[in-house]
Amino acid sequence: MKPQATESSPLLASRSATDHSVDDSQLLTTTRCRASVVMPLVVFTYFLGYYTLVCVLNPYLYDVVAEEMDYKHNSSSQKPCAERDRNHTNTTGNKVVIQEMIQKKVATTELYLSLPCYVCAAISILTVGPLTDKYGRKVGFLFPIVGTFIKQIVYAAVVGLHLPPLILIVGHMFESFGGSFAAMLTSMFTVVSDITNPGRQRSFRITVMEAMQTLTGAAGGYVIGQWIKVSYFQPVIFSAACGVVSLLIAIFLLPETIQKRRLVAPVTVTYPRLWLRIRACTYKVLPSCWQKFKRTFSLFVSDHCQRHNLDKRRLCLAVFILTVAVNFSTPGVQTLYLMKWPRCWPATRILTFGSIQILCNWVAILLLMALMQKVFKLADRQIAMFGVISSITHAVFMSLASNDVMIYEVAVVGVMIRAIIPMLRSVMSLFVLYKHTHTLISIMLNTHRKLSLRYVRFF
Repeated sequence: MKPQATESSPLLASRSATDHSVDDSQLLTTTRCRASVVMPLVVFTYFLGYYTLVCVLNPYLYDVVAEEMDYKHNSSSQKPCAERDRNHTNTTGNKVVIQEMIQKKVATTELYLSLPCYVCAAISILTVGPLTDKYGRKVGFLFPIVGTFIKQIVYAAVVGLHLPPLILIVGHMFESFGGSFAAMLTSMFTVVSDITNPGRQRSFRITVMEAMQTLTGAAGGYVIGQWIKVSYFQPVIFSAACGVVSLLIAIFLLPETIQKRRLVAPVTVTYPRLWLRIRACTYKVLPSCWQKFKRTFSLFVSDHCQRHNLDKRRLCLAVFILTVAVNFSTPGVQTLYLMKWPRCWPATRILTFGSIQILCNWVAILLLMALMQKVFKLADRQIAMFGVISSITHAVFMSLASNDVMIYEVAVVGVMIRAIIPMLRSVMSLFVLYKHTHTLISIMLNTHRKLSLRYVRFF
């Protein structure tokens, strides 16, 4: 009988021959070393380019909307409170606040850019999993890299040619077809589980990789915050260059960590045979994707063997939904909140503050986690509880912050917020089989993406 998993068990269970087509002993040491070095380079360059567009989008839309509404002399991303009199009388005679008009239009535009991508991104993430299991891990990296690169090209065209902002939806759609950052994170965690042994080494490597992609975004936010004072077009071109570098590294340097099949027939075959091979591959992949799609819901609907684990999965998912819906939509809401009177922070200052906050938070989280786990012997669920308490306190005090000192104090209070997701992932992974871990990660990343954007709409 398989031993019951406990909270001190490895984050990802050991693989068996039935779980993968290749055993750990068959993975060469050189392949492990190459993957350990090359994969962080792929992740770094991808997320550097990805977060560059994230940092550019909000202030760019703010300036475009202000110019369209002929309010740029009243408010801009760098001078949101440029004029003492912030009231404006519209044609109906009703007084409205200029900043609120601009911010509402910006939030609505961001929603329109993201809303059509929900279903596409969800399907793509669930499809990439079976593809990587059959045809190698590179496929899981190439899908999001290519999708995001097309988005970067669309951004460059819109910003450089001064096209309407809603055209950006084309880039967002292509990115969603590739799975976006969620597919990249899923592939990253999968490769980490391939090249590391079960236990603390694997758990620590997963935490470090997640921290690295977050800190990459923080570093990019700091640089882009200074750069957008000069131009929006140059950072977008830089983002596209990062996409090219990430694509080249993934194609030519990233090694395969599992045995793979050919995705298509060799080029030397005739056209009819090539077409038959592609069709056969499609028929093999689609049933696997459909089974994975059904498995996504079955994890939280039925559990014929262990009813107690089903209740725990549902409870963890409920906590995850409630925390993500608020905490991880905060950057977009906080940007508009800090630009609003009486705070009147420029976009550059907001991005710089957010970058420093993320850096300090992750340093504190890694230190506190080591202290809590090794000295106080706290379980993952107890660390997650600290994160939830930190998020509640942060939300309450942020709503009351009216000056700079209070905003800095709120940042200290929310230091443990970003520890919630890795801890909940660790806890939930104990209640599923290893073969369901990829599905579990996909569910959490999809929930993260959707709830964050929907919460911004309510603001």
